[in-house]
Amino acid sequence: RFIGAPAGRHDAQENALKTTNDVDLKFLQEGLGRLRDAHYRIEYLEKLLGDSTEKQRTELRALKEEQDKYLKNLEDVSKQAAHHASLPERVDYLEKLMGQSADKHLEEITALKAANTR
Repeated sequence: RFIGAPAGRHDAQENALKTTNDVDLKFLQEGLGRLRDAHYRIEYLEKLLGDSTEKQRTELRALKEEQDKYLKNLEDVSKQAAHHASLPERVDYLEKLMGQSADKHLEEITALKAANTR
């Protein structure tokens, strides 16, 4: 208490300061609570994003492996196709074979007819 100050006035100021301090303390505690809540929410979001990122990384890695297998299979098929004759070449071969066979059969039939007519 101040010297010469009336006691009642001092008590009123002290109570006003205490009330103001209580309000400020409550405000700070609420703010701290909101910050704590925000902190947990941010941690949750970071974990969620981290899990999602890891999941995407794993899926991307699996897709890349599948793509590599597909490309290798495609390469193998291309190599095998290079060793095979093309369709026109195969048809030409079959036509030639059939023509030779037909000519041979015609010769045999002609020979048989000639043998039977004698």
